[in-house]
Amino acid sequence: MKSAMMAKPSTKGLVSGSGTVKVSLYGRLNQMVRYASTEEDSALQVLDNTHSGSRFGINASGSLNKNATVKATIEVGVNGPNRAGSDFDNSGAGPAIGTRRTSVSLTHKDMGTVSVGHDWIAGSGAMVASFAGTSHVFGIWGPDGDGIMKGKRIGAGSIRAFGTRKGRLLYRTPNLMGVSVEASYNQAKGWSAGASFSGFPAMKEVSIAVNAGYHSLDEDGDVTSMGVSGGVKHNASGFNVNGSWGNHDNGNATLVGWMVDGGWTGKLIDAGNTTLNVGYGVWQDGMYGENSRYHFIVNQNVAAAASDLYLGVSHDTGEYTHTSDGTSTDPCGATEGATCAVERNGVFLVVAGVLLKF
Repeated sequence: MKSAMMAKPSTKGLVSGSGTVKVSLYGRLNQMVRYASTEEDSALQVLDNTHSGSRFGINASGSLNKNATVKATIEVGVNGPNRAGSDFDNSGAGPAIGTRRTSVSLTHKDMGTVSVGHDWIAGSGAMVASFAGTSHVFGIWGPDGDGIMKGKRIGAGSIRAFGTRKGRLLYRTPNLMGVSVEASYNQAKGWSAGASFSGFPAMKEVSIAVNAGYHSLDEDGDVTSMGVSGGVKHNASGFNVNGSWGNHDNGNATLVGWMVDGGWTGKLIDAGNTTLNVGYGVWQDGMYGENSRYHFIVNQNVAAAASDLYLGVSHDTGEYTHTSDGTSTDPCGATEGATCAVERNGVFLVVAGVLLKF
């Protein structure tokens, strides 16, 4: 259920000189063209799509015995001018290279997995249980994740509290009847827990997936997040419905976000599966108002090229926090420094791109 956040390892690997450790290289490249427009401004940009950002990594794995394996992962993110950091004027959109994951894990088939290092904390998959398969186009991050009019959008914090990578010590139980539970001790003395379910094993007509998570993000437990997501898919027809909800208390305000979507996946052409998806979400900051967004997505898998071609259209509206300049005509009043919520222009987006996986 973490495929929206984690690259899948390559099926082809290199065997080390000892013959006991398998080393594999994996990665993805996600590039897009974005057209953004409001009543005031517009822009056409070529960007790295950070909704499922470009990266490469190395996995090294070996068997200790027939029941236990050890695995090490090093993963690096590579972003040029990117979606999340690019406003109309490309401010804050510079290239970036950074370490995403460096961890070592030990797995026993009957006792579960222990992992240590900088990696996903427990419960990071709380918001991504979905059969849509289109989170690389529009997803749970909300309008703020697109970067347009950055600073004039609110509410993304409730969603971004999940999908967090930190230095952590994590334990995950074996999968039992579709259920897996995990917990981690995280840097800065925080902790988190999560659970996932997929099944039912005896039900072949319908697939169900549910994820949930809770994070205590500081030493005193004053900053917390909780979230849940799920999806239902009718396997024969390819129709699915999905939903996610998150709540983040940062000590000063409660941030809430939710999104629902539905769609269809099936074969229209020989190249691979075609996915159609429509969705609606609301992101509220608990202080000044909320953003809402509609989206429509077409995603075409090209199996022979291990890639997805996608087109997405969205429109969002909402409010932003304005600070008074002290004039009598200011919408927040004549008191300089006073803040209030101001209706903003809606943002219309068209994104088209390619996600190449290896």
